[in-house]
Amino acid sequence: MLGQKTGLKWIWGVLLALGLSAPGRASAQAAGPAPARALRSLSPADTTFAELEFLRSEIGGARVVFLGEPTHGEGNVLAAKARLVAFLQQRLGFTTLAMESGFFELHKAQREIAGGKSVPKNLQSSIFPIWMQTQEFQAVLPLVGPDGLRVMGFDPQLSGDYNEDLVEDLQDFLDDEKGSEALDYDLLSEVVSRMAEHFELPPGRPLAALEAELAKADALLRRAAAAPTAARRAEAGFWQQCLRSLAALARDYATHGAGSKTRAEWVAADSNPRDAQMADNLLWYLRQHPAEKVICWGALPHFANRVEVLGNDELRAYRPMGRAVKEALGPEQVYILGTLAGGGTHGWPGAASQAVPPPAPGTLEANLLALQAPYAFVSLKHDAPGRQLTTYAFDYQPLAGPWSEVVDGFLFLKSVNPPHWLAADSTAARLDTTAAGAVAQVPPPGSLSPALGQSAPTVRRVVRVADVSGLRTVRGVVLDPRRRPVPYAAVVLPGRSQGTVADANGRFALPLPGPTRLQVSSLGYNLATVQSPLGNEELTVVLTPAAYALDAVRVAGSAPPTPEVILKNVVKHIPVNYEQQDYAAEVYTHRRLSNFDTLRLEVEAVSRLRVPAGFRHYTRGLLGHEADVFQEVKQRHVLAQQGQHVPLLHFLKNVG
Repeated sequence: MLGQKTGLKWIWGVLLALGLSAPGRASAQAAGPAPARALRSLSPADTTFAELEFLRSEIGGARVVFLGEPTHGEGNVLAAKARLVAFLQQRLGFTTLAMESGFFELHKAQREIAGGKSVPKNLQSSIFPIWMQTQEFQAVLPLVGPDGLRVMGFDPQLSGDYNEDLVEDLQDFLDDEKGSEALDYDLLSEVVSRMAEHFELPPGRPLAALEAELAKADALLRRAAAAPTAARRAEAGFWQQCLRSLAALARDYATHGAGSKTRAEWVAADSNPRDAQMADNLLWYLRQHPAEKVICWGALPHFANRVEVLGNDELRAYRPMGRAVKEALGPEQVYILGTLAGGGTHGWPGAASQAVPPPAPGTLEANLLALQAPYAFVSLKHDAPGRQLTTYAFDYQPLAGPWSEVVDGFLFLKSVNPPHWLAADSTAARLDTTAAGAVAQVPPPGSLSPALGQSAPTVRRVVRVADVSGLRTVRGVVLDPRRRPVPYAAVVLPGRSQGTVADANGRFALPLPGPTRLQVSSLGYNLATVQSPLGNEELTVVLTPAAYALDAVRVAGSAPPTPEVILKNVVKHIPVNYEQQDYAAEVYTHRRLSNFDTLRLEVEAVSRLRVPAGFRHYTRGLLGHEADVFQEVKQRHVLAQQGQHVPLLHFLKNVG
């Protein structure tokens, strides 16, 4: 549940969060507890799947399985999902892992991985760090590869370093199409960069300007989609979908971008454009790969089905991607699995953890705690269809209703805990290990009671916090020793393809993962290395002028050379400056020798030509015959000849 409007927490900053504090008297029903199956282990290290075999009949013939999580702050939920991914791959034949991460980025990662490139490095460049940066998610990596799971991303949002390659790769693909030079690739690059870093359109760049360029690109892609080769047609189809996804993201940011709404103005339906595009991207992939069985990894609120049945006024207008996919494929082709927690804590690594609210009596979590089992599974689809239940499945806020119309089953964990950042010596590429300390604390959830008054607001909104990767925007200014701004200084993270450029007043803003080392440079100044601040204070960087020692220059008293002398020197050095390598070739020659209007000789030949290395004069000698060039005639055919002992006839016959 990542990005600008994530899950029901709708976290933005990239994540504007949305929780549920008052679900209009969500009282538990008297229908009795739903049947549950106790489980022994959900550890990815457990390679025995005997106790998960019941999932064969539970999931049935579904082609898509959604694995949802309540927030992104439960480490052992991520580990449990990794175990389920292994089971689905190794026992039920699932072939693709679809992540709530960038559509383009994971397409590029899959292409690189299929070519034998590093799985960790490519996933690091494409999957949101809220997963890829955790120890728990690493259990998924061995399952991916040329002989394992394929990967794809269904999120229109831009994730990972690979977003920097989007426009360049598009340009490379379109270079073969006539008219591609008319595209404004600079504008596309500016828009993609701004949306990736700040979750908004660039100031001064109206949506219409982007849409005009995308329309030009689409016309070129339609031609490429009719190419004679299947590979180019397939890649053109990907780019058409990619640009549709990019256009949808731009329209979404134009309306719901960072800073466009206050916390009081935000509603769940504001995520509808993103959910619709996530569904469209996933369905496109399924059409392109009809034999693939897909595991989807992300936030449960996005994966849910008919949330309007939960009696929440705001949710009635929300249309999750899960609902769109189920409607498109049919209910038996899609299985939605959510996760529940009976206690523990959750939160992002390095931030203050939040306690999971104690479940109220009569709620599903309270009934599952009574099993005294560390883990359990509840089938709503088969064992509790239509039953009225109260759960805390969305952001630990109680909601009541016929949950079997929202999800098909629940995986219950007695206790959850926050994820752990990767260790400093991890082989996977990673963010700065201090990143966790910069993650903003998520505000505490609303009321823990499942039975609030009808007059209470039905949706709890949370102020803007750090984005899904644990980043925060650091702002600063670059000055010279006299406290004057240094315009257009480069601010980069050393060793990474990340950074920004200060404006004309020396000011910059850069999303950073906590206290991070920065290098600031500008022409004429020494390189400065600084540490970003712990808090929200502005960073001031002072650059010192650089002193350069120039090589000695000798001033001579002689007159400069005349143009004639210069040209003579040029001609003299031509053999040295214009050498070519030696080569050999099979050549065909066709020669005609005429005496005024009388054809005396016409001959064709095939010869073996050997040319040594060195300078070749453009005149190539008499009749193209150079003394140091060896030409051996292999076949010769005289087409016409008139007269005998014609000058040069003997020569022509021998050289072709």
